[in-house]
This record gives sequence, structure tokens and C-alpha cells, in this order.
Amino acid sequence: MLSPQAQFGWSQICDVPQAMVFAQAVCVEGIVYFGSGTTTMSEADRCKMFSYCLANSKWSPVDNCPVVGFGMSNFMGQLTLVGGAYESCGECVTVSVRAWVCD
Repeated sequence: MLSPQAQFGWSQICDVPQAMVFAQAVCVEGIVYFGSGTTTMSEADRCKMFSYCLANSKWSPVDNCPVVGFGMSNFMGQLTLVGGAYESCGECVTVSVRAWVCD
């Protein structure tokens, strides 16, 4: 954890496989998970998630998420998704109250 007085800079890593806006990232046991962002109007594209292995500097696709626009966290060492929304007809949105843990 950085102290308030810490001096740090930014180093570029390899690019993410797909551009996203409003995306989230969380680290679980040395793996960075990236997703929940908007890529296109397609729900399938917006459910995409990727993992980044710090040890080998490589991005890999992860199974699609069950919803779009979810919150993401590391809860007790497990990747957890909370909330989000289901889309069934373009602009028709059903907000989710569910939570998921990655197996």
C-alpha cells in the first residue's frame, strides 16, 4: 500500500485486447481482472472480461460475465461481481440485485 508521501510513476504494460470505457479492474492473487466496460451497443461485447497475469505480462479472455455494468471486487481472495443489468431488447434494462463469485 502506498503511503501518502510515496513517490511513484507510471509504467506502460501491454495493451488490453479490447478498448472499453467505464471499465473496472481488480487484482486477485496476482491476476488483474478487467471488464464491466462499454465497448459497443452489443450486450455480448459489454459482458466481456479479460485477465492479466503479472508474472508473464499476458492478457487472456475470461468467460463472459452474467450481466453488464456490474461492480467488481476482491472479496476474501475471490473475484466478486455485484449488481449490473440485464438487457433483453436494446434499451430495455432490468437492474440486477444479484452477486456472483468466480469459480
